[in-house]
Amino acid sequence: MSKVLLVKLSDAAVYKDAKVKNAVPHFPSLTLATIAGNIREKNHDIKIFDFSTFTYMEDANKAFLQLLKEFSPDFVGISFSTPLFEEMVRVGNIVKTFNP
Repeated sequence: MSKVLLVKLSDAAVYKDAKVKNAVPHFPSLTLATIAGNIREKNHDIKIFDFSTFTYMEDANKAFLQLLKEFSPDFVGISFSTPLFEEMVRVGNIVKTFNP
């Protein structure tokens, strides 16, 4: 049985100064929930971490590191759109430094 962590990045940082920031959706990822359900059916341990549920990025980073320590996933999947590429790289590097 593998441990899998699925991550949804927050759009808030990218769109904070944009004119369209009020039009950017902020809701849980149904895609990750669907993937998680399929993974769970195969008897793997699965968790989802959503950066957008935190008001402050520092709190999100601390919670993410804590989850990495406690859950120690075998696999991490990061969901992102193109404008979040740099954020995905940052989060990916955190995962890699924790578990190369």
